[in-house]
Amino acid sequence: MSIDQYLDRLEGSSKRHILLIVAPKGKYPINFLDEDYHSFERSILQNPKEYISLYGDDPNEIMQYVAFREYIRPLICDKYSLVYNTKEKVRRATKEEITSFIVAKSFFDSVPSGLKTEEESIEDGLTQAYDFLNKFSLERFEHTLVKLGKDSDEANVVINISLKNNTDEYYFERVHIR
Repeated sequence: MSIDQYLDRLEGSSKRHILLIVAPKGKYPINFLDEDYHSFERSILQNPKEYISLYGDDPNEIMQYVAFREYIRPLICDKYSLVYNTKEKVRRATKEEITSFIVAKSFFDSVPSGLKTEEESIEDGLTQAYDFLNKFSLERFEHTLVKLGKDSDEANVVINISLKNNTDEYYFERVHIR
């Protein structure tokens, strides 16, 4: 398959950012700041109390965890209603969509800079997707893909925060599709 076929499986058709969020089944974060959310945030933010700049040159505008909660959390979390005791879930990703995300990440990390050809990056992406889905299987984890607009405030937050993915429970990654 060509890279365009993988990109067609991902939400949207223009320049955009796509987020991949993974959490253990039953622990996907909801809109409340509960223990599951705090575990998720601690697992993915490398420097939560470090400041970042969103709107200008001042590097001390907002702490990373505050920006993440303000801009990203409303988009990625399931919505739970206390009044109606209902939960509106963010759509869960399929195996094909997750594979497409990882192939796209491999492509945009290596092909524009000339490190690899399209075919090499797709082959590497498929290998990485296989390994990823073995580690974060669909049976044990919930996976979501969330689209952000190219020049949105949310995209600026995701670009500026420091992420880490060194736990076996939660995973958060982005790809900028150009």
